Amino acid sequence: MPIQAKNRDVIYLSNRFPSAVEPYVSDEVGELRRCGITVTPWSVWPVEHNASNKTDTVLTWRPWAWLSALLICVQRRQDIQGIIRHIFRVGPESWGQRLRALGHTLLGARLALLLRNKGVRHIHVHHGYLGAWIAMVAARLLRISYSITLHGSDLLLRPTFLDVKLQHCAICFAVSEFNRNYLIRSYQNIGNLNFFETPMPAPETRPSGDQGDVDIVFNVKEKRTGNVNFGASMGQGTGLGGFIGLDQPNLLGRCKRAQLQWQFGRYLNDFNATYSDPNIRQSRISGSFSWSLSTQSHARSPAETKMHLMTWALSCDLSIGSETSCIATSQLCTTSVRTPPGALEATPRFIAR
Repeated sequence: MPIQAKNRDVIYLSNRFPSAVEPYVSDEVGELRRCGITVTPWSVWPVEHNASNKTDTVLTWRPWAWLSALLICVQRRQDIQGIIRHIFRVGPESWGQRLRALGHTLLGARLALLLRNKGVRHIHVHHGYLGAWIAMVAARLLRISYSITLHGSDLLLRPTFLDVKLQHCAICFAVSEFNRNYLIRSYQNIGNLNFFETPMPAPETRPSGDQGDVDIVFNVKEKRTGNVNFGASMGQGTGLGGFIGLDQPNLLGRCKRAQLQWQFGRYLNDFNATYSDPNIRQSRISGSFSWSLSTQSHARSPAETKMHLMTWALSCDLSIGSETSCIATSQLCTTSVRTPPGALEATPRFIAR
């Protein structure tokens, strides 16, 4: 059965609440309540309960709670499949961070189960750490919105999966002007791909829905990135020769690269083709495939009797992530020699010792 929110309550989620080092979180909750908003604080980590503190906690070590969270993830996988797929895409995150993100996904599902039928309409999370991922998953399962407050540490020290968190949040609050500019620069880095015309225009804001959500739209225009090069030469004894090359670093607009190179002449004929993919099938695996064919002709006498030497090679390189060395390399190569009829007797023999 779908999880639905009914009333107009807001959940304020932080890593630990209350916290002596973050007293301003309590001030924010109090200010929201004075504005007439029903706010319920939640804590990711367990806290000491007393008469004045009855904060609910997300984390638990009871096995049945984890099994229930896993079950709801399976049942509602269509709502979070984009988030799960993003965990295994190309990015700077380590495998340890990706495994922890899977665990945080279960915590998000547990939060959704705890908030079910409580009329929650919005989740706000303080900091962009694990709480942001938990809030994002819970909001997706509850089909409600969520927002984030970011500090400098969220951007400079722990920016793990910050792109997907910003992608799914309704609004982000940056504590300082520096943080705001940092977020803007992160979007401007798209221009550094050299696939779009620069400078990029200012983003547009458009209202989305009737709950105060805003879409930030960046309009980019793809520019021509491929190039063709060619040349020719004429030499005494070698005749006409030249080369033709084609290079496309953004094939089909998907950041895949294709290169073709053909060099021809009287005694030389080379062809090379290379295709590289930085994220094969939207995964963290990158690969490069190359194929080459080389034909050389050697004159063996003034009568222009020729010996043809043909070599072809096929290579494949695979790697995971930008910080991982190559995990698989294979290469096939073969060479064949073709001589005119009757010329084999005149071919000198070489003996290896």
